[in-house]
Amino acid sequence: MKKEYKDKFPEFCSDFTKAYDLCLSDDSDSILVNNFLELETWNSTRFFYDFNMLYIEKGYKQQNPMVGCDISFVDGRCWDNHVTAISSKDIINPNSANLNSIDKINSKNNYTSKYAGSTLATVLSYYDYDISQLSEQAKMLIMCIDSHYYGFYSDRFHSTQKKWLVDVLEMDELYDIIKTHTEQDFIDLARSLNIKIPRQGKKDRDGKIWINKDGYLETEIDLKGISDILGTEITLPKQQFEPFFKQKEDEEYLILKTGYAKTDYISNREQVQKNIFSYSQTFKNSASYTYLYKVNPKQI
Repeated sequence: MKKEYKDKFPEFCSDFTKAYDLCLSDDSDSILVNNFLELETWNSTRFFYDFNMLYIEKGYKQQNPMVGCDISFVDGRCWDNHVTAISSKDIINPNSANLNSIDKINSKNNYTSKYAGSTLATVLSYYDYDISQLSEQAKMLIMCIDSHYYGFYSDRFHSTQKKWLVDVLEMDELYDIIKTHTEQDFIDLARSLNIKIPRQGKKDRDGKIWINKDGYLETEIDLKGISDILGTEITLPKQQFEPFFKQKEDEEYLILKTGYAKTDYISNREQVQKNIFSYSQTFKNSASYTYLYKVNPKQI
């Protein structure tokens, strides 16, 4: 990664003297980031977040700060890739390891200049992972994550995304892969691994990870196929999870709620919701977010 950008990343990214608890979310970008960070830096995944509920390993008493993997926390440590500001007035999370946050990208002023790549590519670049050892298919796989390839097949966005991939992330070999393959090549690979799931008459959806009724993680993503291509085992955490926010009978308690907003006429995040937990601009004029909501059981 270009030093000018790397030097602006939060301190926790390079501080291996402290223990952190990783938080996995619900797609392929997150599980690959999670596995890489477990191998290279911190080895404990204690949380799972599906954007409706935060879960914690059953019986675990939190001792360490949490680090989100491909999650746009408004406060707290996280690796992510989303635009998290509506305007320059919004306070950007200083502990977000996010190229768009570092470059002060927001939906009002410079949204089309955003980094539209994966969190995985950011992490691999930051930690100087040697991608030259990977097969051509493995390099294609990296570009499939979060549809990183997509912007390169648009005349409008190609030069911007090339700047991020080549000049900032310094991953020229991945750009070479773009030049020698069609967009359909990446679509076919992503679908074959259930990274993307086709839908009749609709845009492909992301393959998902979820909590089953017994509190264990399951996925439709082909982790074995991904592991075979990358030459390293990619796995889900095997422990049991339970809701982090506990329901109480005689006192107020917190839960998470999901919201969606059109941001065309909104000047800052507080106009959407003051108690935002995670937030991302899904498009220039729309956002997805979760917020903390206080429940009074006596009023239910």
